[in-house]
Amino acid sequence: MPTTLSRINEPPPSFDVNVDTDEQGDQLLFVTGRACAAGEELFLDYGQDYDRSSYGRGEALLRAREARWKEDEPT
Repeated sequence: MPTTLSRINEPPPSFDVNVDTDEQGDQLLFVTGRACAAGEELFLDYGQDYDRSSYGRGEALLRAREARWKEDEPT
């Protein structure tokens, strides 16, 4: 089984994502949203349904993410 996605993490609350997804037919592509430096950690938002309860700061992290998602919602 490929481990490529195990190298893309969810960012801490104060960090921005630098990996986006692009659905093309039956394929899901992972692309950087900007130029990334060699060795730079890759961050992808895991989404609202991801279980963060096992995180050491799970509730605070979840609240920060929910606030960011609300900011991004179309009005």
